[in-house]
Amino acid sequence: MPFPRTWSEELIAEWLQLRGYLVEIGIPISSPKAGGRNEADVVDAKFRDGILEIIHVEVGTLPGGAEQSKETFRKKFSEEVRDSIVNYFAQRLEIKTFENVNYKGICVLVYASRPTLEALLNFVKETKKEVEIKELSEFIKDEIIPTIQNWKKHPPHSPKTRGKEITLPESHWLLQLIDYLDRKQLLK
Repeated sequence: MPFPRTWSEELIAEWLQLRGYLVEIGIPISSPKAGGRNEADVVDAKFRDGILEIIHVEVGTLPGGAEQSKETFRKKFSEEVRDSIVNYFAQRLEIKTFENVNYKGICVLVYASRPTLEALLNFVKETKKEVEIKELSEFIKDEIIPTIQNWKKHPPHSPKTRGKEITLPESHWLLQLIDYLDRKQLLK
């Protein structure tokens, strides 16, 4: 797995790995006319019962005001991007045939002004895009902390420590920080 470009991408990648997904960062999507390439931030996949489950997460701060942010959002979660991601994982996992694809888009905003956030939420509602939009603080509270707690209750292995709290894998250093802050009640 390549290195994430930002700490927020790393956080999302760790969260998805803890949930048991195959995680890829910076998947090539397309090449713009001016050169370079567009990439999806963090994408994961699971193949289960003939269904390819994909979660595509774009994380960060959208540029400009509300209108420019809507355009950037539209491009990041377009049908072309979805199809590129599905094809990428079909090749990567060597899946010849599968019945369905369950694709979910999530946009995690590290920072967004209230007008930009409201414009994006209205845009999603109007266009009926199946993309969830959350501010990072809300995402940590609603998704990341419950995932950590669930993993600790049901770890994928039998811990040898008895009576002691299980710890997260060492490679999940940002999740370890959030877990520490949560246990010490330093998060509101």
